[in-house]
Amino acid sequence: MHQEVVTALALHLEVDYWRLLHICDDDCVLCRLQQLLGFAAPTCVRRNIVPHADYVSICIKRVMPATVLTLYIVLILILVYVWKRYSVIEYLTANGIRYYDFGDRRSARISVGLIGSVHGNEPVGHVALSELVRDAWFDKFASRGLFIRVIPRPNPWGLKNGMRYQPSMMHPDINRNFAGEGTDPTSREILRLIGDMDMIIDIHEGYDFHLLNPQSVGSTLSPSNSGDAIAIAKLAVSRLNQDIIDPFHKFIILFDQACVIPNTLACYRKGKQAQYILVEISGQNDIQPIDVRKKQAFVIIDVALNYLSSR
Repeated sequence: MHQEVVTALALHLEVDYWRLLHICDDDCVLCRLQQLLGFAAPTCVRRNIVPHADYVSICIKRVMPATVLTLYIVLILILVYVWKRYSVIEYLTANGIRYYDFGDRRSARISVGLIGSVHGNEPVGHVALSELVRDAWFDKFASRGLFIRVIPRPNPWGLKNGMRYQPSMMHPDINRNFAGEGTDPTSREILRLIGDMDMIIDIHEGYDFHLLNPQSVGSTLSPSNSGDAIAIAKLAVSRLNQDIIDPFHKFIILFDQACVIPNTLACYRKGKQAQYILVEISGQNDIQPIDVRKKQAFVIIDVALNYLSSR
């Protein structure tokens, strides 16, 4: 009868049976509960019998502290998850360039700079990098010994207006301003932020597919002449082409082509004999849907960071 009473009360109060069995172990309390719940029971004659409604409140008061503690712990875990998920710190330079850091540069084995949308009419770098930043996707690579600095939109005015250039009469094209240590405030800020990184991945968009139109560098990767950059480019092209059906839309590697145009970021890195990959996704004028281009950017970034973090 003891077990039946406690089971019935547990169902009534929607609390755990074993917890209720532990705290409601007073025989007189159980005697009164039997009467309350309609079970046959002798008259309760023990001392200090209180009105029957209080028996329920007694049990609730005893169960409540443990329940509140459990809910409090769950709430803390939820808050920690939300903080981890959304608490990416955004840095802002004096020139208005926003960037994000993942990992500890002092203890990292390898530093990586990711930059996109230097040209405002090439939005996929901004779209892909911003989404990965928002999802704290880079955290897992930071825990593997990488320091990652992300600059999704170094040309905010151009990106907002769909224009290639920044609003500057003297130095409109940011990617022609990397002579020396930079010839305009934006290029100098970019070099200050990522110029000395071990690896830079620079995401651009071409206006066509190189295999269809050799005048365009769309759907190409141009690595610097170093083992890691070339290895990453080969792995990325192999992965990318698995999902591309049209043979003329496939990616290829352009060797020794990163610094064809003077004063680009590629040329700056070549002068420093530093590792660099120029990514050119076919995307200007929406020649491919943005989701396709974004997925291709994800693949390249994923291949590069997995490769570097496994070294």
